[in-house]
Amino acid sequence: MNMNVSLKATYDNQSDGNLRDEQQDTMLFRRYALPLICFLGILGNSLSAKAFFGPGLRHASCSLYLAVRCISDNGFIVTLFTVWLDFVHVRVFHTEVICQTVVFLSFLCSFISVWCVVFVTIENYVRICRHTHVNRFCNLKVARYSLLTCFLVALFLYNFFLWGTQVQQMGGKIYCLTKPNFIQAELVITYIDTAVTLVIPLLTILVLMGLIIVSSIEAHKRQIRLNSTAIQNNNVEVRRRILPHSRVTRLLSSVTVMFLILHTPLHVIRIKVLFENWLRGSKGDPTSELDRTFQHVFVTMYYLNYSVNCVIYLVCGQNFRKVFIDSFCWFCKIRNTELEVEAERFSNVGMTSSLILEKDEETTIQ
Repeated sequence: MNMNVSLKATYDNQSDGNLRDEQQDTMLFRRYALPLICFLGILGNSLSAKAFFGPGLRHASCSLYLAVRCISDNGFIVTLFTVWLDFVHVRVFHTEVICQTVVFLSFLCSFISVWCVVFVTIENYVRICRHTHVNRFCNLKVARYSLLTCFLVALFLYNFFLWGTQVQQMGGKIYCLTKPNFIQAELVITYIDTAVTLVIPLLTILVLMGLIIVSSIEAHKRQIRLNSTAIQNNNVEVRRRILPHSRVTRLLSSVTVMFLILHTPLHVIRIKVLFENWLRGSKGDPTSELDRTFQHVFVTMYYLNYSVNCVIYLVCGQNFRKVFIDSFCWFCKIRNTELEVEAERFSNVGMTSSLILEKDEETTIQ
């Protein structure tokens, strides 16, 4: 079960001449929606990566995780767009070298993207539940080693697709397919991929998020008690104190939650279909129309998981939003400069008017 790219699924669906009307409508939507998702995703991820690598954010370990995630998401989107070109009869995917590279990158980038979210969740857990260990684990050295290990593991797992796939001729057309003698190996790697990009990350994230929620609730109760005591004692400093969880962890928690919302449903519905297929054996196609519709909706959500990062960072990340605006919103900066100049001019006019009035008063007195 290929959870990553729906590379093969995308092509198979659009080449099936017996699609029902509902599926044809869905595929028509995806035909026009995917290039827009790809364009906005590459633009947003590129700007986000530049902001995270900028002077205001690059010294934080979580910024490195999120920047690498933006880059890997762009890699996935490029592979997705390459396969989408089949919709417009540009069969560049089904050529040697590109075939192997696209399939390999799709698995590699998806793996790195998922584990960047896991690393972010772990860092969030440390900041909230083990804040005495923040300096030990939440630093650039640990982040670099974690990402390097992640890349090497992905390279080891998925290098198979560089030499296990080839362009083959079927029915008068050429297709990018797994070599016939490696079908079983592909099946094994697909199950391994399901474990390392779904089961293990999902369980890790759910457990850590549960601990984070419990710790946040306890911290909130403590803050309420402190506030009530401060009100009684009229202690303004305690009442103004901000929880250590609030600012950095708000962005990290939002990244994790949005990942769960957009990434998980596709895996769940496909596992459901796979389980039903296994139970029914060869007694026909058990996939219902409702399941097919859900699959198409969840595939679109899955693609959005790689494209909406910039929006999440802007909405939930106060520091990121400030750096992003300073770096890219040149219109806002020009407008602010114009307002400052205008204010200064009015200020100067006001001072000049005051001087003139003072002189008039002096003349009148004399």
